[in-house]
Amino acid sequence: KTTAMCLVVNALMLVAVGASMAWQAAAGYTNFELGLYLQSAFIYNGIFYCMLCIPAVVIQTISPDKWLGMMLVLGVHIASLGLGALGFDHVLYMFGIPDADYSDMNGYGHFSKPVFSLIAYRGAFCVLLLIAGLLLYPRGNYSSVRERLRDARARLSAGVKGAAGLAAIVFIGIGGWIFYNTNILNEYLTPDERLRRKADYERDYGRYDNAPAPSYDSIEMALDLFPAERRLESRGSALLGNHKQAPIGEFVMSVKPLLHVNQLEVENATLAQSDPAQGFYLFRLNAPLPPGATVKMTWSVTRSNVGFVGSEPDNALVANG
Repeated sequence: KTTAMCLVVNALMLVAVGASMAWQAAAGYTNFELGLYLQSAFIYNGIFYCMLCIPAVVIQTISPDKWLGMMLVLGVHIASLGLGALGFDHVLYMFGIPDADYSDMNGYGHFSKPVFSLIAYRGAFCVLLLIAGLLLYPRGNYSSVRERLRDARARLSAGVKGAAGLAAIVFIGIGGWIFYNTNILNEYLTPDERLRRKADYERDYGRYDNAPAPSYDSIEMALDLFPAERRLESRGSALLGNHKQAPIGEFVMSVKPLLHVNQLEVENATLAQSDPAQGFYLFRLNAPLPPGATVKMTWSVTRSNVGFVGSEPDNALVANG
């Protein structure tokens, strides 16, 4: 049953590829990339749709009634689509695969690692679901839980135990690898936490919105790109001039939180307050900067991408720079 559904899904994907090529040909484009089309259709899309088929089959297997099973499948699908809106968007429990953008310059680039990791993770979970469905599949005119569990124990052979154990190890191991990337190497914030952080920024620092600040008079900057690591190093200096009509005693420097600040200094000033998570740095000058005067700022920052994130990926740095 599962194989038949997956074949139907992939047949539809093949029809989509053929229709797209026909549309290209009708538009006069003949540089077909069939390998790329099939890769996109069957790996980055088709596998996901097959993974949707497996819970549907297992739910129908466990359900005592076909129509109830159909309603449960629909309910599970709607619930999975609504998890993100409810604030649950971590890739570990979202039954999906992240989008993988393709370009001629970069291919699938850094999108492949999280996609393949989640395919393996979800695939192991689907194997466990299929084993559960196999054990609980009714062999006769009965559907009670007690009878199904009795038959399940009888079917629990050494081979089934071995397959389930191996799938469980893969599921837990790759799940731990994904968690290490999204929550240890990188910071994961739920949608509510991201909104709360924005609200905290406005509440805590909104009073500086229209505060007077010096302007850039000149900038000297050097950038080092490390494309294979998706890392950027920036260092330099700038002259900040007071073009206001009154002296400036303090001012705010805003830094993207994606940047790790190695050095940020302003001559004749002290760092009065810093909040790296919000990218907020308040400098207080030792003596107010009079109109027309300048002060020098120096910096060194790093923008790096390690592993992969659970949400809001940084796609500005890719393997080709």
